[in-house]
Amino acid sequence: MVCHIVLLKCKSTVSEEDFRQLEAALQGLVGKIPGLQQVMFNKNTSPEGKHQGYTHGFYMMFENLTARDVYLTHPEHQQVKPFIRNVLADESEALLVIDL
Repeated sequence: MVCHIVLLKCKSTVSEEDFRQLEAALQGLVGKIPGLQQVMFNKNTSPEGKHQGYTHGFYMMFENLTARDVYLTHPEHQQVKPFIRNVLADESEALLVIDL
């Protein structure tokens, strides 16, 4: 299993509808990208105060590294990128990605 974790620093002006559209676009990848088993998107709810400005995030569970690699260049993934860019703050470190 590979957990693909993406943290987002979002603009304060993003509407709930924009977030719903992003979540739907991400959820819509399940079943379209081989080996993508699960997606979860949400806002940060941690009470620890260590978010460093990352307000939202999502994770994707892939069955293996090969499935994750297919996702990276998959046309369906490319169609979701504009939804992500739409919510991101205008700063160089608005997106953080790690895989576990």
